[in-house]
Amino acid sequence: MNEHHEDYRVRAAREELSAPADLSDERAMARRIGRLEVALEQLLQMLDERGER
Repeated sequence: MNEHHEDYRVRAAREELSAPADLSDERAMARRIGRLEVALEQLLQMLDERGER
C-alpha cells in the first residue's frame, strides 16, 4: 500500500474518532460504533503490514 493511501486512512480514522457523538440516537450510535470498528481494523491492518505490531 502506498504512503499517500496510508496517510488518508490515518486522517480518516482521526476524524472519525474526534467527531462528536449523539448519544440520544441509538441508530446513530450503532453506525458510529461500526465506523469506529472499521477504522480501528484498518489501522491495525496497516500496522501489521508495516510489521509494527
